[in-house]
Amino acid sequence: MRVVACAGLVARDSAGRLVLVKRAHDDAWAVPGGHVEPGESWAACALREFTEETGSAARISGLLGVYSDPATQRHRYPGDAEVQFVGVVFEGATEGELRRRPDDEIVAVGLFAPDAIPARLFPPDRPVVADAISDGVRPFLR
Repeated sequence: MRVVACAGLVARDSAGRLVLVKRAHDDAWAVPGGHVEPGESWAACALREFTEETGSAARISGLLGVYSDPATQRHRYPGDAEVQFVGVVFEGATEGELRRRPDDEIVAVGLFAPDAIPARLFPPDRPVVADAISDGVRPFLR
């Protein structure tokens, strides 16, 4: 197993709906995000990944939390590669229309009210989404 540094952005539209992306390889909904590249900051990674995965820009308004608990942040990819994510997740807002076209990584982009989050969430993002829709004091350290 390897440890992967990653960043994500829980962004909302003007109606307060969360932006989630549907992953191609497991058909699960997830927070837009991904691996931090060499020379990249957590925030730059979150904004880059958000734009790549949604086709839209966003802005960061604050830190949601840091997620590294092996109980929730482990994932086995196809081909048996297992990773533990160490992620920094920000909160923010969309800037513009979501216009991502389906491809071999992301098959859909959706907007979800906090009371209508899809049941099939990417497992490491379950605590992230739960924190995002909670009234808990930020940042969360999980």
